[in-house]
Amino acid sequence: MGVEALPGDSSAEGPIIELSKDLKLSISERLIKRGLAVLGMRGSGKSYTCGVIAEELARVGQPFV
Repeated sequence: MGVEALPGDSSAEGPIIELSKDLKLSISERLIKRGLAVLGMRGSGKSYTCGVIAEELARVGQPFV
């Protein structure tokens, strides 16, 4: 897992957060400032996902609450 810039991908607006091998998420700074929700059924990994997002945002120096 980690944050990376995808080569040649100019559509990425912010840090790319790799949640798994197959799932990467680009979160724009604007979205982080407005609010972000992680929704899912019980046991689907919401807490884990929030933890990964928090770790990666902290790693790249992006403030969050």
